[in-house]
Amino acid sequence: MDTKLKHRGSIDTLVYPFIYESSSLCDYEVLTDELCARLCGLIDEVADLGFKQLLAELQEEVYHANGSIRGKLALSPQQVEHRIADYRSLKQLISPKIDGFTLPRGSSPIAELNLAKSNCKKIIRILVRVREEGIDVPQHLAEYFNVLGNLFFTMSILIIQARNETLVPFISKSYPNRSQPHD
Repeated sequence: MDTKLKHRGSIDTLVYPFIYESSSLCDYEVLTDELCARLCGLIDEVADLGFKQLLAELQEEVYHANGSIRGKLALSPQQVEHRIADYRSLKQLISPKIDGFTLPRGSSPIAELNLAKSNCKKIIRILVRVREEGIDVPQHLAEYFNVLGNLFFTMSILIIQARNETLVPFISKSYPNRSQPHD
């Protein structure tokens, strides 16, 4: 008896051509699709905050990254550098500088941006597994999602500041004597 799930029947019963693969590559593609869908909900929500165009560009790039392992590499190292420049520009607008972890708090779109940041972390972890499975993963794809996670976090902080809300610092009991990154 074959115990593997597989497609049987019409295309109507198949949501994604590679959905039954056991490779982590399919998981990467599903997670990038999830991030793209999350950005869909954010684009109009941040229009009055000045992030609409950036998020629309990122959404398209995420879909390019989605197919860049199984198909043709469609995201360049120059695009990563461009997003690093975007991140650095936005980071300069944060005042005062964030020192340490903060708790992700706030209503939408802040919550959604923090979830998008978490999606990026999941994508990076899956990329690690894809490479461990022997599939070539360009280093700049992982760098791209690292930068995106930082961008989403920075956008959430800027929205908190624009709303005159307070950032809630988080002091770890697990790492009390260690300098901590911003999130």
